[in-house]
Amino acid sequence: MLLSIELVAAVADNLVIGRDGDMPWHISADLRHFKELTTGQSVLMGRRTLESMGNKPLPRRQNLLLSRTLSTVPAGVELFHSPQAAVRRVLAQGARRLMIIGGADLYREFLPFCRLLHLTLVHLSPAGDTFFPAYDALGFRCISREEHADESGLSYSFVTLEREEGAESVFWQWLNQTREG
Repeated sequence: MLLSIELVAAVADNLVIGRDGDMPWHISADLRHFKELTTGQSVLMGRRTLESMGNKPLPRRQNLLLSRTLSTVPAGVELFHSPQAAVRRVLAQGARRLMIIGGADLYREFLPFCRLLHLTLVHLSPAGDTFFPAYDALGFRCISREEHADESGLSYSFVTLEREEGAESVFWQWLNQTREG
């Protein structure tokens, strides 16, 4: 596949990724890990994810926003009204990777044909209102795992999962569903 679709998320044991528009934990090492993974890449996010970052683009990244309702966005953010249009933009620029950074709807949309999952598995089960889609039965294999604990004793793991079988044909069928530019 010419473009590697990669999901980047911090996920609790109960699949919670958010509560009231924010993450229910703060792990400094996870923020550094996220920055390391995404700097220099194209990142695609939904409206609520952008809002959770103070409506500001992430520095040193191509910031792509998917929203079916917004008509204006902050400087440094490109707006798309369909996921296919955003992917076509990235492909036209010759990028090799597209990082999906949230929220839940985008994770669900891109999970069937992503190549990699970069997950911070947070080993707790907080209350939440936003969830990562179930992924364990979708044919991924673990290619790296690092165990950590923060200064408060909260344990978490940086895990990268790779799809065992290619999702290329599913991706191209999905991409050709609409021809919105």
